[in-house]
Amino acid sequence: MRDSDSYHYDGYDEFDEVVARLYAGVLSVPLDAFRAFGFERLAELIKFDSAVWVSYRAYPQAAGTAILDIHTMSIIGQDQSVPIRFGTEFKDHDLVSQMAMATPGEPVCIEDTMSIEDYRSSFLYVNFAQALGIEYTMGVAIGDPLLNIWQGIVLWRSDRARPFTPAERILKKRFAGHMHNAWRQRQFLEISGKDERRQNGEALMVAAHAITDWKGAICTAEPQFGKLMTSCFPEWTGPDLPPDIAALVKGGMMSAVIGRLEIELVGRDDFCHVIARTPRDSSPLSHAELEVAKLFAAGHSSGKIAMLRGVSSATIRNQISSIYTKLRINSKVELINRLH
Repeated sequence: MRDSDSYHYDGYDEFDEVVARLYAGVLSVPLDAFRAFGFERLAELIKFDSAVWVSYRAYPQAAGTAILDIHTMSIIGQDQSVPIRFGTEFKDHDLVSQMAMATPGEPVCIEDTMSIEDYRSSFLYVNFAQALGIEYTMGVAIGDPLLNIWQGIVLWRSDRARPFTPAERILKKRFAGHMHNAWRQRQFLEISGKDERRQNGEALMVAAHAITDWKGAICTAEPQFGKLMTSCFPEWTGPDLPPDIAALVKGGMMSAVIGRLEIELVGRDDFCHVIARTPRDSSPLSHAELEVAKLFAAGHSSGKIAMLRGVSSATIRNQISSIYTKLRINSKVELINRLH
């Protein structure tokens, strides 16, 4: 964090440099240190005294309410017990978080919910925030309303003379999305072993991916995972996996076909990497066509492939034409991308 009382933001170049450093950390910073690293990057843009970053699932209840299940949390500048106490004793008074969840991606400050004068005489301030030096709050909720999985990033300031500014709100809105995405990427990298998969030639995120616990509760997922689940299970909503898939996870089965979904599970410690594929994700090519496609993508001519396969050049040309049609591609570059 900067020690100066004022902060000068130099525009897109500096912002982009901070974003680049954040994503570089996906490959270099240990998982358990990554969120602190993310706060350090955010502090290059916005000054704050303490902060909390929580990952949670929202289980919808009647009358628009939800039960929140926090499964990971990182806090700086305050005792680790603060969010727990806050969530158990004062959550009904937390208007900032309530408004943030109602307006995903939009930073919310205390001043959006009540006047500062009212805040400083409120039950929350008198019984909780004042003793912790929390004079100003800015929170944002980012997540997937379909999956009901969320990230909450809350910043606190202790200087009464320095409320969060409109410019800082804009920075928070822009950067929080990157924090959310980078954290998701770091989790996938840690838990699914995608380094090894990339070395083996499998494209990153080839299908729809999620990470769950062994009870089938979703911890993080790609946006397309929720869309794929609802297309196959129209009545389903998160944050738990659809029952049929959750049963696979609970039973420790590593692969299965459920309806039109091909499910693959990759276990690691307390987590399960769920890979869901549909028929359109599977290769539409026959085995012979796939072999020809690999040879053609490797740079062999149709004549050379014909010699290797023991068939005529005309047969190979027809197979290549069929490959392009089935894959809906128009060039060798597209073919290479599809195969790798």
